[in-house]
Amino acid sequence: MPPSMARRLLSRGWHSWERTEGETEAFGFCETIVGATQAWFSEYVRFESLATGLDPGHRQLLSERLFVRAAKQDSLR
Repeated sequence: MPPSMARRLLSRGWHSWERTEGETEAFGFCETIVGATQAWFSEYVRFESLATGLDPGHRQLLSERLFVRAAKQDSLR
């Protein structure tokens, strides 16, 4: 994980990103990575159950919407 992505993950509790070009060339396809801290584990499990079978672009869009919504709800508590 690139250091900048790790910093974002730790500051927000979660983060999603696509592998960079150099990384995708080795695999030959695009991949969306989603990470979460322990505090966000249940939301991450929920995300994975919803994201199964989605292409990388839709997977990243779902992660951003799901985690942002959860963060807003958490801040209202």
